[in-house]
Amino acid sequence: YEDWRLDDTTRATALANMLSAEEIAPLLTQGGWSSFGSSIEGSDLEYIEGGGRAGTSRSVAMPGNTAMAADWVNALQALCEATGDYGIPATISTDPTTISGIIGQNALAATFDTELVHELAVEASKQYRAVGVTMLLGPQIDLASNTIWFRTSGTYREDPALNRDLAAAYIDGMQSTYDENGNDLGWGEDSVVTIVKHFVGTGASEGGRDDHSNEGKFIVFPGNNIEAHMIPFFDGAFNLAGATEVASGLMPSYGILYSEDESYGEFVGNAFNEFTLNLLRDNGYDGFIVTDWGITGDGRSYGVDDMTVAERFAALFEVGNDQVGGTTDLENAVAGALLVLEDMGEEEGLAHLRDSARRFFTIQMQVGLFENPYISKANAIATAYTDESYAYGRETQEASIVMLKNSDNTIHEYDASAEKPTVYIPYVYQKSGSKRLGYTFECKPSIDLELAAQYYNVVTDTL
Repeated sequence: YEDWRLDDTTRATALANMLSAEEIAPLLTQGGWSSFGSSIEGSDLEYIEGGGRAGTSRSVAMPGNTAMAADWVNALQALCEATGDYGIPATISTDPTTISGIIGQNALAATFDTELVHELAVEASKQYRAVGVTMLLGPQIDLASNTIWFRTSGTYREDPALNRDLAAAYIDGMQSTYDENGNDLGWGEDSVVTIVKHFVGTGASEGGRDDHSNEGKFIVFPGNNIEAHMIPFFDGAFNLAGATEVASGLMPSYGILYSEDESYGEFVGNAFNEFTLNLLRDNGYDGFIVTDWGITGDGRSYGVDDMTVAERFAALFEVGNDQVGGTTDLENAVAGALLVLEDMGEEEGLAHLRDSARRFFTIQMQVGLFENPYISKANAIATAYTDESYAYGRETQEASIVMLKNSDNTIHEYDASAEKPTVYIPYVYQKSGSKRLGYTFECKPSIDLELAAQYYNVVTDTL
């Protein structure tokens, strides 16, 4: 597995086949790094010493942190190299961020420009790699099919075809490394693993609520159009024009696919749902699957609340997930892996767990972590949050602005002496509350009536 001349799959398989279930289980977790500085201590030290090798950090890609990020990344990788028997490096992930002011996904959709999206992803991937990030927990490619859906701001839009095209362009740019002439070299030093999310149908969460909370746990399809929600995945993320060919990773949603006849499987969260995972594996997707965060704890383990935490780990492993996100609970991860051996039989269960380890090692090898997990502080400072990178970020912001033209003086200057125009203001249902605690809905005017009355003769409903 240390022979860089061999292909990634061969190397990853060789390493996975050396490991026992107890050694594999910690690798099938991904938490959040809690330390950030020149030394690794506390829970991060315990996690590495216990065999864990993956975590997310928002600090590493934030402005003002670049020099410290280099110290922290190198300290973390040195600890990994010195700990354990196999020299397995750490995967550092981050949520999508507007690094150096580069625009996010709603703004990308506003450009309608796949070439710009690709170019932007190429630039962002260089900056992510410069600060040590090798895995992006994105892009989010859900269809925003409900106009008040809480997570609309994190995805592209409601159009399956545009989501498909933007997703493919972005992932191609993020995963491939390009030479100075723009030739696609495939996986390389500028490549970032993408984790497309959330499979499948999260943009159809009931009532526009958030599936992070119990109130939003059902995903509904009033038009029976679950297939439309798969288009950005199967026709976009899994069908790339570039050399990496397919999105290397995927994240299932928290939510439960709802149908009256349970034709979408049991009423359990997507990550626990055999129907959902089989849609991927049976249709040829062999990429790395990591669950959304905190799914083994109480509150987001929809439909499996009666299971112990270890049993939830086992259920996630058995159905086809390769890593459980948002946890450093190595004790229950190992207990869950041993339950897999009980449920599936020792030989088949171990082969199943080794398949997950193989997928994790493959994405690490694709970005070259086994050859060199360290980063250069000088390169980090020269690449991210520089005057040049900020200037590029501003260019992308300007490209995303939607301009309105005041044709025929439709929007006219206000004249206080003129007779007030009359305006009808309807009552509408509006929500209040939070995604964590749930929403309440009430019927009230869509615009403040007292404020509107300063400028208009107001006509409204009588309830």
